Amino acid sequence: MIGSGLIQIWAVLLTLSGSSATSLQGDKPVYIHWPLISTEASHSITLHCLNDPPDVPMDSFTSTQPIHKENTTLRFRGWNKQMFEKDTLLEPHVLQDECKIQDGSWHQSRFFFHTQDSRQLPIVDIQEFPTSQPNTLQHIEIGPVCFL
Repeated sequence: MIGSGLIQIWAVLLTLSGSSATSLQGDKPVYIHWPLISTEASHSITLHCLNDPPDVPMDSFTSTQPIHKENTTLRFRGWNKQMFEKDTLLEPHVLQDECKIQDGSWHQSRFFFHTQDSRQLPIVDIQEFPTSQPNTLQHIEIGPVCFL
């Protein structure tokens, strides 16, 4: 689980001009106004990944198509502890899903969360995060939270 590091990153990246929307108590942001007066909220998260192709015999290079690996289903925990996951009412919108491509280039999977219950955001934890394999690199980019 990524948990507290994700909260700290979020606290740094959340900026709302002209308002003190959060204050820090310990290592967790504390909401002051925006979620209480908002009727909707949105949040974006991007997973960047570099996957080298697996070792394959020389005679298998007849195909020029990139090699794909099996998809891992991520689960995202919201501020109020509800889970955003595939095939549920809180399913994240997958805007781009390229991290399964194994061609030695950087790719990304982009997720967008939108809810009419502003207490569900921001995302504070990512579960079922793919474990690092040899010849892979990955990092997470936490986007801003928008309260409407």
